[in-house]
Amino acid sequence: MNAEEVIAQGRIDAVLELPDKIYIIEFKMSSAQIALGQIRARGYAQPYRASGKPITLIGIAFGKGTHAIGDWKSENDESLCSR
Repeated sequence: MNAEEVIAQGRIDAVLELPDKIYIIEFKMSSAQIALGQIRARGYAQPYRASGKPITLIGIAFGKGTHAIGDWKSENDESLCSR
């Protein structure tokens, strides 16, 4: 697992690369949907697509008062869905 992975498009909060899949994770204090939007808008999956592994994007939001996970969403990277 790589934390704060620096790529040309920005800094990814976490990348978990397993032998058969890759998870790209963004953490926010706002919402999971905003975290997923940042992953898509900044093209965080782009450098990993050449691996041919399925990529899952995960947005995790923490509650401001509790600092616990308040919301999370995931989706598959659409570049592989169209192949």
